[in-house]
Amino acid sequence: MSFDEEYVGLRQHAIEVKPEHIGFNPETEGWKVYGVVMETNYNGDIVTFISLADGSTSIYFSSGGGIIGLGEDEFTHMLSERLLGVANREYKKITPSDGISYPEVGNTAISLMTASGVLSVEDKEEEFGEGRHSFSNVFHCCHDIISHARELEEDE
Repeated sequence: MSFDEEYVGLRQHAIEVKPEHIGFNPETEGWKVYGVVMETNYNGDIVTFISLADGSTSIYFSSGGGIIGLGEDEFTHMLSERLLGVANREYKKITPSDGISYPEVGNTAISLMTASGVLSVEDKEEEFGEGRHSFSNVFHCCHDIISHARELEEDE
């Protein structure tokens, strides 16, 4: 797959963030998950959504462009906190992985960033979207933020 260079760099930077880089201490915060990455492959074009415990929230497009700095919006920040709360309740439902890789065409991958490594799950987007997957709640929380981001973009 060939992606926009800036996209690859932004994505890589975001998924390599460690908890201490964002001032997150899992032991004092009481949360294991400090970041959520959701990626969907639309016929070879990847949409990457990333939300971190410091409120940083962004959407990147593999063809170039994206929306950076969504966490500065108060409502987005609240939705991101809700997402991380749900992820921290449900992280035991998925398994450790070797990292965050691109999903297959038509699939969505959800990865949780923890101090002890990455936990990932991948399935057809419809399985998450129609509530048939055990991680559908996390999927829908991500999409609530994406929907709000679209509203913010339309208002500009």
